[in-house]
Amino acid sequence: MLSKEVCLRGDWAVKNPKAEPGGWYFEFANEFYPDIDDTAMVLLALGGLFGAMALGCLLLGAVYLLAHVVQPWVAAVLVALGVGAIGGALVGVGVSRLKRVSLPPARTVTSVQENIQWAKAQAR
Repeated sequence: MLSKEVCLRGDWAVKNPKAEPGGWYFEFANEFYPDIDDTAMVLLALGGLFGAMALGCLLLGAVYLLAHVVQPWVAAVLVALGVGAIGGALVGVGVSRLKRVSLPPARTVTSVQENIQWAKAQAR
C-alpha cells in the first residue's frame, strides 16, 4: 500500500500551496486528486494492521510468561483457547445486537413502493 501513495503536487496545490502532498487513489487513476476518503480508509487499514500486530506481540508475551509454569505447547493452547473464547463471546454479543436491529431502510422501502405505485398509475 505504501508504494501506491501519491507524493506529487496536484491541482489541489493551487488552493492549498502549503500542504504536503500525500494520499491514495483507487477508484480512478488520478494522481492529481488523491481521494480523502480513500486516504482515510488506507490509514484506518494500516492502523488496524499495526493494532493486530501489537495484539499478536502481547499474546506471544502471554505464552512466554505462561510457559514458565507449564509446557510451552500447553501455554500456547491455553492462550489460544482464551483468545478464542473472548472472540466467540464478542461475536455472540454482536449477533444478538444485530438481531434487535431492523436492517432494511424503512423510509427508502416506503419511498420506492410509492414510486412504483405512481409509475403504475401513470402507465394506466
